[in-house]
Amino acid sequence: MMKNGTKKMLFGISLFMLFWVMPSFAEEAKPLYLAHNVWFEKPSSVSAIGYKRGSIIPAGTKVENVHLASGRHSGVEFRIPEWDLDIKVVIGGHQKDKLTAVELRDRMISDKPLDELLEGFTDQEIECVKKGYIAPGIRKEAALMAYGYPPLHRTPSTKMPSWTYWTSRFVTRAVRFNEEGKAMNGIGN
Repeated sequence: MMKNGTKKMLFGISLFMLFWVMPSFAEEAKPLYLAHNVWFEKPSSVSAIGYKRGSIIPAGTKVENVHLASGRHSGVEFRIPEWDLDIKVVIGGHQKDKLTAVELRDRMISDKPLDELLEGFTDQEIECVKKGYIAPGIRKEAALMAYGYPPLHRTPSTKMPSWTYWTSRFVTRAVRFNEEGKAMNGIGN
């Protein structure tokens, strides 16, 4: 059995940890950013399919409060403080059995700001990322940042030579890559 003095000391240490040590960990959390461009029409229900409609949130945009959404509409939720906007990216339809919320988060969110994400990119690739399109000659890495990941039910792997994107629910566009991993055609411009 603990003596009363020991209990008080443990209580004091607990308070110290709670109010002085723990907040310092939260303050040291790295900022987070979008790893690729994201389009949306309705911020509370952005499809993980990645339809290219509505407003664009640029790659490198700072995000906070990133967490996984579970239940019927699993996905990723985050806040864009600069825009005072909450976003929920929902995994549904054909993506549901092929993509987890954790995988979606890991694809969408980075701890690197835009200048680090663009390191090694050509001027053309940087322009494509900033304007949200794929041009002939850009590498797959730039295509992913510019246009996001292609939906898994039509493009199961980014190692494939052809990726299919949706511009809307009924319109698809394909981009083909050569053996060097460079786009042979453009989409989105």
